[in-house]
Amino acid sequence: LFGDKTAARQFAIANGVPVLRGAEAPCESASRIRSVMAELSLEFPIMVKAVAAGGGRGLRDVHDDKALEEAVERCASEAEAACGSRAVFFEELLPRARHIEVQIL
Repeated sequence: LFGDKTAARQFAIANGVPVLRGAEAPCESASRIRSVMAELSLEFPIMVKAVAAGGGRGLRDVHDDKALEEAVERCASEAEAACGSRAVFFEELLPRARHIEVQIL
């Protein structure tokens, strides 16, 4: 669950936690992201995220379709270098959001 943002997202949804609209599973390409966006009637901007990376690696805000291909490639490349996985997904972009991290021991 931890270390896999799509699994964590699915867990949150299953337990009634509200999440931003986005991919429920990794997206192998920019064209898959476009397809899922269409299914969700979601428009830009979005946030492309590495499934496994953290610390700001593999994270790109994308404001239009022209920037999507490069964002997916850069996120996948950074994630592969950091954690060995090129898997990415996306969520709608929430401008000026704040990051809160909770650790449970």
